[in-house]
Amino acid sequence: MATFKAKCSHCNAEFQAEEEWVGQIGECPGCNKEITVEKPFVEQKLQMPPKRRLADVSNDTTDKIPSAISKNIDEMNCPYCGETIKNVAIKCRFCQSELTSISSVGKEVKNASERPLEYKQKNAKRKKSLLIGGAAVVIMLTLIIVIKGVSNAAEKADVQAQLNLGKRYYDGEGVTKDMTKAAECFRKAAEQGCAKAQGYLGECYDDGKGVAKDKTEAVKWYRKAAEQGLAYSQVRLGGCYADGEGVAKDMTKAVEWYRKAAEQGEAEAQIILGNCYGEGEGVAKDMTKAVEWWRKAAVQGNADVQYMLGQCYEKGIGVAKDKTEAVKWYRKAAEQGHKQAQELLK
Repeated sequence: MATFKAKCSHCNAEFQAEEEWVGQIGECPGCNKEITVEKPFVEQKLQMPPKRRLADVSNDTTDKIPSAISKNIDEMNCPYCGETIKNVAIKCRFCQSELTSISSVGKEVKNASERPLEYKQKNAKRKKSLLIGGAAVVIMLTLIIVIKGVSNAAEKADVQAQLNLGKRYYDGEGVTKDMTKAAECFRKAAEQGCAKAQGYLGECYDDGKGVAKDKTEAVKWYRKAAEQGLAYSQVRLGGCYADGEGVAKDMTKAVEWYRKAAEQGEAEAQIILGNCYGEGEGVAKDMTKAVEWWRKAAVQGNADVQYMLGQCYEKGIGVAKDKTEAVKWYRKAAEQGHKQAQELLK
């Protein structure tokens, strides 16, 4: 397939193009801008032989000039490949065979049949060269399309990178602790929908870390993360409703968010939800349900709630009295260093 050098209308970068691309819209491999592939007008500068007079050509040679010349004095057929070329050409632009002069054309035609293999080798080499060149261009354009197609995935990867960098600045891991930079990184990822970054940014506003304290802004970001199912932010949002910070106080809504987090196994939410049932805040008082939620947190290893669960069994609060079960939970708490539990076991 024929190729030619095309030029970008934006950055003037040159690249190999194929004939069938003419008029199509593509992307410049240099500046990545969209361009319409156009075939430039190229004025071919041929090396002209000395001007000759017809008298300089012998009759024998004239008889051997290809018939194409008799039809058009400016053109002739290449004696090797048969393509139409200028009669003043010293080399065929198709097969690259050398044409020394008009006087030798007859001789070359005569000997052409004696060298068919030579022409075939030249022609095959030429076709192979064009094929390789065209394939390289196709591969290059394909790579450009692939890179452009995965750009969105790359942006998603940036979200994770921004979150990780924010956590490093937040914790001072591998970098100097800098809450301002941490908040900036969290914001970039949060604005792209990253739930964890939204939760961190909400905390920054809630506690005034790296940004001015703003409870309303904290609620905004907690809510975005909570609505995506982030248990930690659901607990914090529930706390905002419980304390009336950044939003009107509403224990019913607080319990709703605590429950969402507790059902995901968040121990802190399970303890708080148990407390809500134990005190009748946002829900009807129910010590049995309170103990159920405390037990879920105790199983996860929280020493304080293990001690509290021991008291429930010792005093029969929400469950039947059971000294053995009480000692079991006191011991679990004591093994984690809970001093009150250790005192009770002496």
